[in-house]
Amino acid sequence: MQTAKCQVLLYGNNKNVDDVVSHLAQRLFDQSAAVREAVTKLAGMWLLQLPDRYSFWHKLMPLLLTSLTDELPSIQEEAACLWHDVGIRYLRENENDMKEKEDFEAVQPKHYPPGVERPNLGCRELVYRNQSKIIPGLSRDILDWVVETRKKSAALLYIIVLNAEASITQHIAVLMEAIYKATIDEEPVVVNYVEKTCELLGYFISPDVWVPVVTSTIKKYQHFGSILALANLIKGSEECKLRDFLPSICSLMSSADVCTSRLQNVQDKTLDCVKAVLNLYSLGVLEPIPVSYDLFKTVISVISVKSSETVEAKGKATLKELSEVQGLEYDDLFKQHALQLLESFGDSYLHWTKGSVERHMFDVLLVNSGPVVGELLDKIIPMITANMKSDKDIEVKSKLFSLVSGLIQNSADTINSTNRFGDFAVILVKDMILPNCIWKAGQTAAAFRTLAVSCLWSLLKHKLLTAEQLLSVTEELLTQMLTLLEDDRLNTRLVTCRVIMHMLSVVGKEMDRHRLYNIYPNLLKRLDDSNDNVRIAVSKTLEAYFKSFNEQYDAKSYRAHFEELVKGLFLHLDDSNTEVQEAVQGVLEHAAVIQPEVVVKEIEAVQHKHRTPKYCNALLRYCENLRLQNGVH
Repeated sequence: MQTAKCQVLLYGNNKNVDDVVSHLAQRLFDQSAAVREAVTKLAGMWLLQLPDRYSFWHKLMPLLLTSLTDELPSIQEEAACLWHDVGIRYLRENENDMKEKEDFEAVQPKHYPPGVERPNLGCRELVYRNQSKIIPGLSRDILDWVVETRKKSAALLYIIVLNAEASITQHIAVLMEAIYKATIDEEPVVVNYVEKTCELLGYFISPDVWVPVVTSTIKKYQHFGSILALANLIKGSEECKLRDFLPSICSLMSSADVCTSRLQNVQDKTLDCVKAVLNLYSLGVLEPIPVSYDLFKTVISVISVKSSETVEAKGKATLKELSEVQGLEYDDLFKQHALQLLESFGDSYLHWTKGSVERHMFDVLLVNSGPVVGELLDKIIPMITANMKSDKDIEVKSKLFSLVSGLIQNSADTINSTNRFGDFAVILVKDMILPNCIWKAGQTAAAFRTLAVSCLWSLLKHKLLTAEQLLSVTEELLTQMLTLLEDDRLNTRLVTCRVIMHMLSVVGKEMDRHRLYNIYPNLLKRLDDSNDNVRIAVSKTLEAYFKSFNEQYDAKSYRAHFEELVKGLFLHLDDSNTEVQEAVQGVLEHAAVIQPEVVVKEIEAVQHKHRTPKYCNALLRYCENLRLQNGVH
């Protein structure tokens, strides 16, 4: 049937071409490879032999060019051979007109898509002369409601651009509008061809043409399609030609409207834009990139609003690539740009809310900056403390507590990398921790008390407050910690016991004696706590309490208090929980070091009441050993 049509039209009336072209185009969608191959051969034969074929180029070429991307390699090869022959024949038929162009374009451009065979001059000239008739319809078909039509149209657009090369410039506005819409197609094949087409446009069209077109669209809409197009246009561009436009492009990418989109596909393609810029630079050059800061800010911004872990991982990989291209270590990249990024926040940190992008960027920056954090404390600490006031956003405070606690866990490689954190630790205690330890009604306030005392415990546990620094805030801390011993939350009480124990261990001997004498009722009361873990923890605290006296203990003045404390301890030595009993025994042993006679007297008074004499007997032996030791000395 196809052969019959070919022969009839070859030797008949060419006016019938218009009647059959649309039907032949439909056969390119046929499931039978034999039918598609027949259409390919027919279209090629007409392009080579049809009388007056010059009038039908724009109708016949799409039939053959579509077969260049057929799913079967044999049909692709058939179409490629025919298309090549069509171009050669056109050159022979127009030898005089094409002579000058043929000499000029004999050498393939240095900047040309790798792995792609360049169509001959005749093919390129045919597409150049007919593209204005093909592209408008093709731009509509690529958005057609029929899936297969969109697939074929996207593939054909790629072939048209490959053959048109720089001449496609005149249609850039129409093409880009169609491309922006096609990028959101649910069919991966369509999107893949659109991306490849954009990359070709980057190879063939001068940046001074496409940059204004694409960037103006991004400024208006921040559409996924325009970001995708930008990434692939950059990928296909030549660095030396694009260089002058990179500052404006990268500045646009780093603007809040673009790099803080919450849409995952936009985030992903924004990172692709960054990678495309990096690919323009030779990895062997290893020199600073003029737009490095804008790229850095863009990636940090994308990570800060990430919609998935995949985006975060891709962002971190991009940062690593940015450092490698410049011959920098990963940490050195942050050292190069972190301060500038912090300064770009201006005074915005005073008004951060849970939705503030800058606050999320602040988190990402500090978590990833490593030892650079320790060099920027004079900038970082004011930003943290400013957001810890009572009227500040609850979620912001919660996130900052988590951030600081995380940094403290690895302080040697983060906030204390320069051994300067001690200068700021007292500020954190006064302006961040203590204000959030104050009792207020409500579950939220209770949660913050837990966060605050936990953060304080991390500071102390990691020895980020020297004895001198701790002593300077001991009175304020002790007052607040004794209050927290009564907190409704178990974790708050438990951590508070550890905090007080550490304070007593470090500065107990330096504390005011009168103040020290008067805190034991608060500690003793915790032995009645409903939770055994707290009772055991406060026992350790009481051991540190007794160690704080040593030779400075005023036995005469403090005897009544001491006796009261020992009596309270003996009540719990008869506890039903053996772990509590053992913990209290340890406390009484430390008490015995100070005044053994008081402990012995109390043992004799209560031993017969205890359910087991085990612990009392052990204490008696301990006191006897102390007496013997004292006798030796």
